[in-house]
Amino acid sequence: MSNGTATAITCVSFSFVMIVLLFAGSAKFATAQSNTTKTLGLVIDNKTYPFSYSFTNGGTLNLEPFLNENHALDFNITTSQDTNLVMVFPRQAADALLLEQSPSPIIFLGDINIETNPPTVFQYDCDRTTVSIPVDASWSGQNVLFEWGVPPFGNPNDYHEYNFVHILHLNKTIQAAGKNFTLGITTDSKKCDVSFSQQEKKVHVDIKGRDDLNDTTSGTFTIYIPNTLIGGNYSVLVDGKPGLVDTIRPYTENITDITLSYPKNASGIDIYGTTAIPEFPSELVLTSVASMSVAIVIVLGHRSLASNRSAA
Repeated sequence: MSNGTATAITCVSFSFVMIVLLFAGSAKFATAQSNTTKTLGLVIDNKTYPFSYSFTNGGTLNLEPFLNENHALDFNITTSQDTNLVMVFPRQAADALLLEQSPSPIIFLGDINIETNPPTVFQYDCDRTTVSIPVDASWSGQNVLFEWGVPPFGNPNDYHEYNFVHILHLNKTIQAAGKNFTLGITTDSKKCDVSFSQQEKKVHVDIKGRDDLNDTTSGTFTIYIPNTLIGGNYSVLVDGKPGLVDTIRPYTENITDITLSYPKNASGIDIYGTTAIPEFPSELVLTSVASMSVAIVIVLGHRSLASNRSAA
C-alpha cells in the first residue's frame, strides 16, 4: 500500500470517527435540552406568578390563564413520546392555586372529551409544591385540563388571593442514631427546614413569615415532636428569645404538640428538650458491652491456660 493511499484511508477513518462523535454529542445535547427546566408566568386574577416545568423525555408546554371557576390549568402539550411532566409552583403560586387543598387531582383531555386519572404525585414543602404527571404521547397537540377539587371554606372571593390564610400540613423526617423520626408540621410559614442537634438536645426550624402582607404581623407554627427524639421539659426560642408559646401538651402517648406564634420577620425557631436520643442506640450499647464481656472472658481464659502451662 502506498503512502498516499494509507494517508487517504487514515483521513477517511478520522473523519468517520469525528462524525460519530459529533452525532453522539449532538444526541446528548438534545437530550439535555429536552429535559431543561423552563419558567413561565401563570396569570391568576390578573396577577402573574412564576412557575417552572420540565419533561423527562422532551416536550413543550403552552399555558392559558388559570380557570378560577373550576380550579384548573388549561395547557397544550407537544411531545413525540410518553414522558413525565414535572411542574414546580413557588409557595405564592401554590397558595393562589389552592394546590395545598387538592384531595382529588384529575386530568381532563378537552379536545377528545375523555377523563382520566393518571397517578399524579404531589410533593409539598413550605416554599414550593411539586406536581408530577405522566403524559401519554397521544395527548400531544390536544387541549388538556389539569383539574383538582377544593373543599368549600372561607370566603370564595378570597380563594385565589394570597391574603387568604393558607395553612400547610406536612411531615419532615430527621435521621438520628441510625433511626428515622417523623415530625409533623402545621404552619403558614413559607419556609420550614428542620435540623436536629443531639448534643444540644435541640430541634431547629428555619422559618419565613408572610412578609409580603401588610395586614399580617405574625404567623402560626405547630410541630409534633416524638418524645424519643427530644423529651422532658421543653423550652422554645424564636430568634434566640423566648417564644410566644400557646400550648405544649401531649398529642399522643409518644408525641408532644407544641404550638406558638412568631413575628412575621422571624427566621428561626429552636425547641430544646432535657432529654435526647442517645448518640448510640441502647441495643447497640448492650451488644457492645456483651461483645466486650465475651472478649474479656476469652482473654482471661487464654492467660489462665498460659499460666497453667508455664507452671507445668
